[in-house]
Amino acid sequence: MYWLTSPKLRILISKMELSKDNNVQTMEQRLRSSQDNLDQMERAHKSYGRSRWELLTPQDKKSVMQRGWENALDERRGVAGISLVKGRFDCVKCLHAHVAHYLAQVAEWEEESQDGGECKRDDLNLVGKWTMESIEALLLAL
Repeated sequence: MYWLTSPKLRILISKMELSKDNNVQTMEQRLRSSQDNLDQMERAHKSYGRSRWELLTPQDKKSVMQRGWENALDERRGVAGISLVKGRFDCVKCLHAHVAHYLAQVAEWEEESQDGGECKRDDLNLVGKWTMESIEALLLAL
């Protein structure tokens, strides 16, 4: 649903995924370190699934349901298609997808917000946020 179009950002995230620090496994460990983190990622995944479903027209939804595909497109699938049926909100499949979701959430919040401060959504994608923070720190260190 969301896609990174910046070649530089895609490359930086790909390098992170292959690194020893801030890769998929370390992001999963970070999520598991706090119930608050897991609760927020649950909200982020469900928000993603809800938004994806809401993009469909009524005719699209009817067609999806006739084919039995709704569990692939509704709230039962989160960021990067992660299955939420078993409540595994600690799974990270692709940092690129999490960053794309996070950046879309921030852009949406900035459009709606008048205060110009930090995005305070309760469904903010933490993995995307942490990945962007790591990239910013890396770039500042150069």
